[in-house]
Amino acid sequence: MHTCRYSWFIDITLLIIGFTILFGLFLGLHPLGIPDEARYAEIPREMILKHNYITPYLNGIKYFEKPVLFYWLQVAAIKAFGLSEWAVRFVNALMGLFTCIIVYCAGRLLFDRRTGLLASLMLATSTLFFGMAHVVTLDMTFSALVTTSLLAFLVATQQTNSHIKRYSYYSSYLFAALAILTKGLIGLIFPLMIIGSWILLLNQWRLLKECYLLSGFIIILLVAAPWHVLVQLHNPEFFNFYFIDQHFLRYLTKTSGRNKPFWFFIAVFMGGLLPWLCFLPQAIKNSFPLKHNGKLLFLLLWTSLIFLFYAFSNSKLAPYLLPIFPALALIIGHYFSTQWEQTTSSVSLRCGYLALATILSFLFIAFAYATQILSLANQLPPITYQIGILLGVWMITALLAYYWSWRGKQSAAFRALFYGTVTAYLIAASCMSKLDIGSIKPFTEKMLPYLTTDTIVVSYDNYYQDLPYYLKRRVMIANWRGELKFGMLHQDTHDWMVTDQQFWPLWQSNKPVFVVMPKKTFIRIRQNLFSFCLMDETAKDVLITNQKSLCQ
Repeated sequence: MHTCRYSWFIDITLLIIGFTILFGLFLGLHPLGIPDEARYAEIPREMILKHNYITPYLNGIKYFEKPVLFYWLQVAAIKAFGLSEWAVRFVNALMGLFTCIIVYCAGRLLFDRRTGLLASLMLATSTLFFGMAHVVTLDMTFSALVTTSLLAFLVATQQTNSHIKRYSYYSSYLFAALAILTKGLIGLIFPLMIIGSWILLLNQWRLLKECYLLSGFIIILLVAAPWHVLVQLHNPEFFNFYFIDQHFLRYLTKTSGRNKPFWFFIAVFMGGLLPWLCFLPQAIKNSFPLKHNGKLLFLLLWTSLIFLFYAFSNSKLAPYLLPIFPALALIIGHYFSTQWEQTTSSVSLRCGYLALATILSFLFIAFAYATQILSLANQLPPITYQIGILLGVWMITALLAYYWSWRGKQSAAFRALFYGTVTAYLIAASCMSKLDIGSIKPFTEKMLPYLTTDTIVVSYDNYYQDLPYYLKRRVMIANWRGELKFGMLHQDTHDWMVTDQQFWPLWQSNKPVFVVMPKKTFIRIRQNLFSFCLMDETAKDVLITNQKSLCQ
């Protein structure tokens, strides 16, 4: 018993240290990406500024597209570490770490220690999961909470101790409620859909009597309902926009403008699961017969139902698939565990390593060829050589992994691929500052020395999401409505949401005005600007001011 507890402690401690390095290193190295990172960093900044933790605001305008829990977590991080890129990304890195630890614990309880360790490591080094642990979005937090809810339920069904069973079921309801507070009704829809299908297929209706259904839904109401009630009391317009527009119309229609072709999620799935994708077919085959393997059936339902739910949606974004990756990691981790101690070389594992080595070799050769063409055209971006090193490292380690697998040394093969993938990812993370992610942070650094309380900063013909964040102030927006349109209908915004007719008198006034606009707009209206100073420009945007003296 003491040895078992000791191994739990050692495993979790080492995993926490490893994942802290993996997800925390280089976290604040580059500016916030737009639009999502900047948006979800600005909303909690304004919460702190306004001391209003019920109604979310974006650039001073009500913003009801998402619930509030993620913003509260961001507020806590900002108050703890200050306002910085590292602080606002901390929550996603923490939730990535938390999910990996939950997967380890569930894998160990449901299968064995090796499955828990392998699944946790595979999840952390899946391309999409690693990437989203470094980006400010709601999806990592939502994925962590849904994963915990589903795994707590599955663990509860396997327990014989009545106290542990009860607490596991209650944990499932609690985390489903927190998922609702993070991303809305799908926090409840996903568990109901997956658990209901599982019970139906296995004919396990008895679980409805033992899972504390009534008290569980009371927990969900007590946790998820209060904020929804409070925000509705403060904002009567909330219900229709939040539930009707953002839940049902967004899913059923193309109003969100995020419709993608049918193959979009297939590509995200395949690329996001690398390098472990090449072992998924064998892992699924290893799960049969499913009727006698209820735990793996649960994980497969989890993966397929969420994938299909989003596949039929008219709103598609790559991070939406993130909640299926913990289940996939457990399926593949369990498969690896069953092959781990085979004295003879596993043909199915060898095929997986060979397929991966082939894919990565193809990518490396294709990249080298593209680089040669760009080099001849003198169009090489600064990050080119780092990407080449990344792909080269990944390809070489995949080939080494195949060699060790062919020799029947599955432990050495896994270690080679795992450490090679970690090395490649850390190279990628260290290079993020060289990517053009559309940030206008350099513009804000040029403006800050000249800003006073009388200075007007304008986002013209566009809303640059990171502009208010880096300036730590609300900005004027001219000739643009977009996602702020709904909030404008329910509050007076005429002071900072202006039309062309309102903007030009300000530009020609004695007040200092700084304007960020798309370069194509600048070219179009340049002749109307009269006196101006071009302070800075990028390939897409320009920063100008009516203070011509700044250019002298």
